[in-house]
Amino acid sequence: MKRITCVFLVFIIVSCASLPSYKNNPLEAMSGKWVIAGESCEKNGFTYSLSKDKSKQIFEHTDGSHYFADILKVGEGMFLLEYENETRTTDSGEPLKWWFIYQDQDTYYMKRDDWDWTMRTEGSWTRCN
Repeated sequence: MKRITCVFLVFIIVSCASLPSYKNNPLEAMSGKWVIAGESCEKNGFTYSLSKDKSKQIFEHTDGSHYFADILKVGEGMFLLEYENETRTTDSGEPLKWWFIYQDQDTYYMKRDDWDWTMRTEGSWTRCN
């Protein structure tokens, strides 16, 4: 009986420590440190976090710079952001909006909102270990 209880407790602890599902909770699953695929996490990594009210995504680069983005939409395994103070615009003059789309729990790519759904960024981003 003690062995079963011990195994059960280990299972509970491991379950609690795992990341939220990227499909069901894409914003929460983004929390942590990421980097452009192939780059150094120590030199070029950035950390994602959510504002307390979960209306903004906060990006902190390893160089200390911070960026903020308004969360516009959340879907299964993806979400749409508009960066604060965005100066780049679409052909129609609107500020760029970006979809973050998970490939899996530890990889995502981006797509501009004004692009066709078959288009995406060439590179992807991976979670730092």
